[in-house]
Amino acid sequence: MANKRQVAGLKAKPNRAVRLTFKYDGDTVRLVRRTALNKVPPASDPTEGYEGQSGSWLEVRDARGRVVHRQVLHHPIKHDIEVFSGDPKRPFVRQMLDRPTGEFDVIVPQYDGAHSAVLFHSTHDRGIASGPSREFARFDLGSTPPGGKS
Repeated sequence: MANKRQVAGLKAKPNRAVRLTFKYDGDTVRLVRRTALNKVPPASDPTEGYEGQSGSWLEVRDARGRVVHRQVLHHPIKHDIEVFSGDPKRPFVRQMLDRPTGEFDVIVPQYDGAHSAVLFHSTHDRGIASGPSREFARFDLGSTPPGGKS
């Protein structure tokens, strides 16, 4: 059996991680920063057998397109916010956003030879994921070393 830190021929650096910082504005997502971290990275979620599932996740892929790490994300793109209602019986309510904007981070292992980061996200209806996830955005990881801006 292959070492958990060596998948598809790529070897993760021990105790090294990369924080990927994304900004989103409506349907546009950008990778704005990659920061090298001296910390143990989170373990990968399953890298196979999740086809057709809904939700959000990020895949790190090698140059051949193989998934070497998968990180499930909890609603990284916020489609609603909590607001004060003025009703003492129900003081807070969720309000849908016409154009969601914000930022989120994902921490992944630092792999020598990591090629791309691919975000998957389900379509949302009133803040609830509906239907299987689809590729939402893809980013090149091979051209800029961690610590630089992408």
